[in-house]
Amino acid sequence: MLAPLITGILAFAHVGGRYETLLAVHLLSVEAMFIWLPFGKLMHTALTFPSRYQAGTWSGRKGVRA
Repeated sequence: MLAPLITGILAFAHVGGRYETLLAVHLLSVEAMFIWLPFGKLMHTALTFPSRYQAGTWSGRKGVRA
């Protein structure tokens, strides 16, 4: 997840090669991050409570039955 930041900085500063090449590498790293993001642990952690809320709303249960 650090690759888009590093390649973006390199492309902005024009360091490490031609600008077009650096921009292409940056865009590919951003696209790879977008592909990985929904499957990564960080996204699963962030979506735990919204998904539990949605599942509870769909099932209609409001708590523990005694």
